[in-house]
Amino acid sequence: MDSDFRLGDWLVLPKLNNLSCDGRTVHLEPKVMQVLVCLAESGVLVSKETLISRVWADTFVTDDVLTRSISELRKALADDARHPRYIQTVPKGGYRLIQPVMLVAAADASCAPEVPAQVLPVAPASPPSPVKGLRARQWQGILLVVLGTGALLVVWLARHGTSNAESRSTQAASMAVAPAMARTSVAVLPFKSDRRAGEDDFGIEVADALTTKLSESTQLAVSSVTTVLRYSDEKLEPAEVGKALKVDYVLSGEIDRLHRNVTVHLVRIRDGVPLLAATLNQKFTDIFQLEDSLCPRIMHDLLVALNHEEVQRQNKRYTENPRAYEAFLKAHYFMNKPRKQDKIASIRYFQKAIALDPKYAMAYAGLADCSMRLSFYGVSPAEFVPKSRKAAMTALELDDTVAYAHSMLGRIAFFYDWDFARAGREYQRARELQPGFVHQWYASYLLVLNKPEEAEEENRKFWEFLPYAPGVGFPQYYFWVRRYDRAAAMLQKMLEMDPESIQAHLLLGSVYEQQGRSADAIGEFKKADAAAGNETATGALGHLYARTGRRAEALSMMHKLEQASQHEYVSPYSRALIYAGLGQKEEAIEELRRAYAERALSPPALRCDPRLDSLRGEPRFQDLVRTTGLPQ
Repeated sequence: MDSDFRLGDWLVLPKLNNLSCDGRTVHLEPKVMQVLVCLAESGVLVSKETLISRVWADTFVTDDVLTRSISELRKALADDARHPRYIQTVPKGGYRLIQPVMLVAAADASCAPEVPAQVLPVAPASPPSPVKGLRARQWQGILLVVLGTGALLVVWLARHGTSNAESRSTQAASMAVAPAMARTSVAVLPFKSDRRAGEDDFGIEVADALTTKLSESTQLAVSSVTTVLRYSDEKLEPAEVGKALKVDYVLSGEIDRLHRNVTVHLVRIRDGVPLLAATLNQKFTDIFQLEDSLCPRIMHDLLVALNHEEVQRQNKRYTENPRAYEAFLKAHYFMNKPRKQDKIASIRYFQKAIALDPKYAMAYAGLADCSMRLSFYGVSPAEFVPKSRKAAMTALELDDTVAYAHSMLGRIAFFYDWDFARAGREYQRARELQPGFVHQWYASYLLVLNKPEEAEEENRKFWEFLPYAPGVGFPQYYFWVRRYDRAAAMLQKMLEMDPESIQAHLLLGSVYEQQGRSADAIGEFKKADAAAGNETATGALGHLYARTGRRAEALSMMHKLEQASQHEYVSPYSRALIYAGLGQKEEAIEELRRAYAERALSPPALRCDPRLDSLRGEPRFQDLVRTTGLPQ
């Protein structure tokens, strides 16, 4: 059923994955919408087996996935499983809709949602867009909806310009997120500690541990420790940090590890009111006991109730060795810092955690992740991919339920093996084990499979859940689909929060280049290059010089890459970009072939990078695409 229909008071728009009623719009995951459509098409009781076979026809899933989808539907419809008005569960039978289903015309906009002006990838007229996620009949359907809601669209455009797309309030409106989906935002400051007593970074480790635990709740958006550290100057009051981070609450504390005592404060930022009934002051024996005593109290005072799955995830320990866990927390902290030496330190701490507990599956998964992050620092895929693969496989041999390890295998299969079927299976398994996981990596996978709308939704969910997390996944998506204004707005906001983000400077430079802002682009590339001496910045800068007629400077960047290759790995992709900018198509395509052979070419880049557009019409480029098995 592609047609719109009414279910009781709700208008259901399957093509947009939206429900709306009384001016409120709820956006559903595509699979959740398919479950609802399947129930509506049937009109009678539908067994679990039938629903799974229809909605997940080509994927192995468990009943838990369907249960979660039904739960999401009930939440969207404000339905109560104990006293249902829309969806009835029949024990050992399946599910059925209680309210009548009535088809409506496409132009019926009496309860239709406000639709953003751009929800689809924008590509240049020539050459054709590398993203081919929509066919002609889908465009016709979208056109009917837009025509039917033209007045609302004008209102939306007047209220929500793209210049403010990065703000949280505008984002909530423009992305049609229902009020029930709003999350309470929290920042956990590094706990102050007595370094003279040998505390080292224990206060940061505690903050990282609490951040991870609190993030298990889908009702909370918790700032990453890496972002918070920028505002952790001891001269700043927690309320000042909260205002800078634009969060609702700030958690802070002091640790006297010598006497095993901790004091905790939770402050509401809008009025400075302490949220805890009284300052929490108590003893602890180790970091496990500290977590176990603090998290329930904090959740209680934030009025957050965890569901059964969240409680299980929060309570699960992957090691019973406190020293191993502390080493893991140190590794996690350094892994999210920007420098190569930080990644090396992270690997050492992961290895220390494993030495302390050889059965620590989560530490192996972290080691797999950090090893792969060396790709940004002049390390060859031939060196880090086997190490990453071995660590992820070891993690799953120890514990097959570690979603993190499955997601890492999915990432390896996708980015390096170009095995899209295997990547899909691993990502799906990770999502079954931990719903809400691997959004950004899975989004890249969906984009390459010509599913841009689903990819955007995956990125959006991650952005809403961890709006201050390091990484540029969501703006990278907007760059790939040529929505440069939105990408720029998000990146500018990220750089306000973390001016030292090399990835953000690099991507913003590429966005500025496509917007024709060459001087600004050069400035961003030089900031990234000065911070890390990264060959990616050199290749990007060389491409821009070539495109703007500065041939000598472009060749100078090529020479710089050749010099760098004498002491570190340099991806042929960087050289390919410069050759493409110079108009030397044969050389550019040959470098792309070499990058693919060395597994230094990513599927999203081959499909979507606008800097390769001049090559896409070349027969040799098309042969390369066929060789890679990139989905068409």
